[in-house]
Amino acid sequence: MRDLETSNEPTVGTSAGAVHVQGNIKRTLLQKSEFPNGYVINTSIIEVPAGTSASPHTHPGIETGYVIGGEFYLCVEGLPDQHHVIGSSYTVPADAVHYARVPGPDPLKVLCVFVVNDTMPLATVERAAP
Repeated sequence: MRDLETSNEPTVGTSAGAVHVQGNIKRTLLQKSEFPNGYVINTSIIEVPAGTSASPHTHPGIETGYVIGGEFYLCVEGLPDQHHVIGSSYTVPADAVHYARVPGPDPLKVLCVFVVNDTMPLATVERAAP
């Protein structure tokens, strides 16, 4: 397993810019805020190129998202794949192994909110992209 991000330093109301987390997949941190009881809220834009998939990974907390561009299949281990299009939203439970599969022709753009343990990396890769 490999950490996608190793720093969870809380920054309130700060834009931290783009971070490439897996190949051409980009996460732009919009805001990171402290949350009670050892958690942080991380609001980001995730962009995944058309015709690619993210590596299966986990988060140490909940991920919820809203599709603002493109479409994708949310693949969560143990569940049927979920097809999402512009305007749809989803939630991934804490520690669930999941990934996005973007069939194309348009890239995916998602507004994501993570409520995660602030002592853990935001995401940990479980294995290579399918």
